[in-house]
Amino acid sequence: LRGNGIYAVSTDRQGNIWIGSYSGGVSVAILSNYPTRILKHEKGSKNSLANNNVNGLEEDSNGNLWFATDDGISILNEKSGSWRHVLKGTVVVTLCRTHNGSIWAGTYGDGIYILDLNGRVLRHLTQQQEELTTNYIFHIRQDPDGDIWVGAHNGWLMLLDKDGRPKQTYDIKWIHSIEMVAQNQVGVATVNGFYLVNKADNTVENYASFPEFQEQNNSAYIISMLFNEDSTVWLGTEGGGLNLYNIQTGETKVFTTREGLPSDDVYSLQKDHKGRLWASTGKGLVLMDDYRVSNLNYLGDIDKEYNKSAFIRLSDGRFAYGSTDGAVIVKPEAIAQIDYEAPLRFTGLNIDYPEPDKDQDMRRRLYEMLTKGEVKLAYRHNSFSIDFESINHRFQRDISYMHILEAYDKTWSNSSDDGTIHYTNVAPGTYLLKVRNLRRSNGEIISEENLLLTIAEPWWNSWWAWLFYITLAATFLYYIFRYNSNRLQKKHDEDKIKFFINTAHDIRTPVTLIMAPLEDLNRSSELSEKARYYLKLARTNTQKLHSLITQLLEFEKVDLTRQKSVTHSLSLNNILAEATAGFQPYCDNKQLNLSLNMPDEEVCILGDRQILSLLLDNLLSNACKYTRPGGDVALSLSCTKRKATITVKDSGIGIPEKDRKYLFKEVHRAENALISQEEGTGFGLLQVQRIIKILGAKITFQTEENKGSTFVVTLKRTYKKAEEVAAPRTETGLLHTFSIPELPESDRQSEVIKHNDKSKDTLLIVEDHEALRYYLRQTFEKDYRVVDLANGQGALNYLGNEYPDLILSDVMMPGIQGDELCRMVKENPETSGIPFVLLTAKTNHDATVEGLKKGADDYIPKPFSTEILKLKVQGLIENRKRQRASLMREVLSQLGKTRRLEEDDKHAEDDKTSLPENDRMFVKRASDLVLANISNSDFNIDALCREMAMSRTLFYSRLKSLTGKSPQEFIRLIRLQKSAEMLKEGKTVTETALDCGFVNVKYFSSLFKQQYGVQPSKYR
Repeated sequence: LRGNGIYAVSTDRQGNIWIGSYSGGVSVAILSNYPTRILKHEKGSKNSLANNNVNGLEEDSNGNLWFATDDGISILNEKSGSWRHVLKGTVVVTLCRTHNGSIWAGTYGDGIYILDLNGRVLRHLTQQQEELTTNYIFHIRQDPDGDIWVGAHNGWLMLLDKDGRPKQTYDIKWIHSIEMVAQNQVGVATVNGFYLVNKADNTVENYASFPEFQEQNNSAYIISMLFNEDSTVWLGTEGGGLNLYNIQTGETKVFTTREGLPSDDVYSLQKDHKGRLWASTGKGLVLMDDYRVSNLNYLGDIDKEYNKSAFIRLSDGRFAYGSTDGAVIVKPEAIAQIDYEAPLRFTGLNIDYPEPDKDQDMRRRLYEMLTKGEVKLAYRHNSFSIDFESINHRFQRDISYMHILEAYDKTWSNSSDDGTIHYTNVAPGTYLLKVRNLRRSNGEIISEENLLLTIAEPWWNSWWAWLFYITLAATFLYYIFRYNSNRLQKKHDEDKIKFFINTAHDIRTPVTLIMAPLEDLNRSSELSEKARYYLKLARTNTQKLHSLITQLLEFEKVDLTRQKSVTHSLSLNNILAEATAGFQPYCDNKQLNLSLNMPDEEVCILGDRQILSLLLDNLLSNACKYTRPGGDVALSLSCTKRKATITVKDSGIGIPEKDRKYLFKEVHRAENALISQEEGTGFGLLQVQRIIKILGAKITFQTEENKGSTFVVTLKRTYKKAEEVAAPRTETGLLHTFSIPELPESDRQSEVIKHNDKSKDTLLIVEDHEALRYYLRQTFEKDYRVVDLANGQGALNYLGNEYPDLILSDVMMPGIQGDELCRMVKENPETSGIPFVLLTAKTNHDATVEGLKKGADDYIPKPFSTEILKLKVQGLIENRKRQRASLMREVLSQLGKTRRLEEDDKHAEDDKTSLPENDRMFVKRASDLVLANISNSDFNIDALCREMAMSRTLFYSRLKSLTGKSPQEFIRLIRLQKSAEMLKEGKTVTETALDCGFVNVKYFSSLFKQQYGVQPSKYR
């Protein structure tokens, strides 16, 4: 009591006593006596549990209670209330009292201790003494014969005699509990069902296993068991609830949280004297009577996480359980399912964000409506909460609530002890709120109350609001019509642009055939002046043609970039500096003053480097082209905290007023631009507008005819650190060209040109365009053994017999196209290691990615630079040679530690270049065959080809391509390497020569000295 001055005492309908005091206010006394006892560890007190994690329990013959904990065993004398503690520091998992009164304690990692009633250790059984199969013991049980059954997780099921001597071991692991079934039969619960073990005939039968329960979607992870007399067994599972399993038929009845269990983890099972089933779970205790589940957690402080198989029935009929928070002792006969009353009523309704000046009046009106059972709210008050309560002090923990707002909620809410409901933004209409209070122990409904709710319509749903909406919709439809009309016009314009772009694609290959030979011819020193003049004229006009094509294709590229733009943090300072440097030579040549003005701080934006460069190129190009010699072009950068501004200003011809309406909207050239005779297409500023949309930027301009123009681009600024993004590839160093001379009739044939010089690397060229194929052959045949073919099928036929060092193929060809040929070559394990280069007029990002996905080692757009093409081919072949050296070192390293070959020192770096696995296996198999026949002097190239199941020509070309060695050199090198290892092992020169397949010792010595620089007799 809070005060001793008692003025009033009264009782209520539930038997509770209410006490009014002078100084302490009102107190209530709830007369309830829960039939439970909780034992816990008291910090600093030895007269309590040693540790709250109770893993097992047992009662000795003197009536003392033994508790297995994570800190040894605690022994309680209930009569005196005194405690003793033994095996301190040991994690004890299970306890078992034997017929002679001793206590067997199974531990986690320390075997089994046998103790007397005073806690003294009589014997210690361990795995190290070969008395147990494991030291991690999870359950111990004695059968009527006095034999001890021991179960563990990572050890076998063991049967010991009463003195602890091993009698039998059974092939059963991962055991959680052991229960007696009959005189000679025990049940063993495991992670894969349970087993019935007959001690008399040593038979073992498995039930409720994973394969059996998988079809029923039941858990086979068995923790506890309780066998009935009707061939059924209760199974407590982890995660699968409580199962009633028929051993004879395999039928299973499942009880889970849906049927009222507090948890689907059932850790122990037992029946009281009334036949009721008790279970400890991961969230408290549960009682089942006639398949009716009752949750007992309302009793107070027993809703704990209980430990597996931690249960004992005491001699006086009480049940004792072990949990992670102490031990619980229950009187089962005092527990019964009780019906009680707990009236439900609404206590309050609160509006979200009420008006302060009207709050008090609103609360009064809301309470009046709540008591009448009908509440009407304005639309602005459609977010609210409702409070309710149901009081029975004795069983308060057993009360929970469910609710549904009909016409708003689809189903009843889950059971909860929260007495508040909150709804947000409820639509206008009439709703019925139903609230139930339930008994949590059995799920029965105690009572139900209803409340009628009405939410008024908002102002914007009135008739005059709808009139406004209709007017607005009509206006919108009108502008939609205008928009579609403009869109059709725009599509018409885009179709015209697409026609130009498609034409540009078709022109690319002829341009390549013009520019590339002209560049070669330009390097000749034997041309006359007149010939050089014509050559220069042709080159200049070809470059102009190429520039026009490039502008058209760049226009297409912007559309593709719009769809797949990748943004980076870009430094505008660096990009503007590069753009200025790129236009400086042109301005110097035209006598223009080009200036750049930037702030000292770094200014960054988020964008795509390529399209930003296109934007600057277009603006600077126009400024430089249309500014007369001696004029000024100024590029400047300025910034604020949020914006970055690029300004391009010139003193050029300006834009006439009548032409300004076409800017950024369509392909158009101003009248004064046409008069200036400067080259242009009219695509530039239309492309600028597209780029501005992609960047999310804004562009404005000021212009005055004959005085100049100023374009201002405003972008969003970012403070992210600038990323290192490679500058976009520019079309520099192109092959400047001339027409192809008339080809000899012999050169017009589309058959394979074969050369007998096999010392050169083989280059396979696949190109359907006869003139370009002839040009490529002439370009490479000085340095390589060139084979040229007109189509993909011919290339596949050739690859069936030959193995080139590199394939150079066009993409667009009749029949099998180049990228498809590349895929077929790369997917064929026999040819996947051949480097493959694609030539194509398709230069967009998707085409490049698609080609590389097909396995191409490089993707070169047309028109190409002959010099760059030759360097790339040379680089790929050089890489191939390094792979050869690496592969040969790998083959030779299989023979043991060797000296590095001089030839490899000169030509191969110590890299780890990887080859396709099939190529590696090909070389490995060849080397293994040579090693297997190392002493056979008759083992030659023909024998090796037969073993490899390949023709001599194909084997020669593939081995030479992969290793750089002919088959004869390959065999000889392996034999010499093996002989070097034998000489190191102390064998004589004669023995080594014969063992390595050399009949002539003198010939062997000569070859050995050529390879290693010393006579074999002096090699160590």
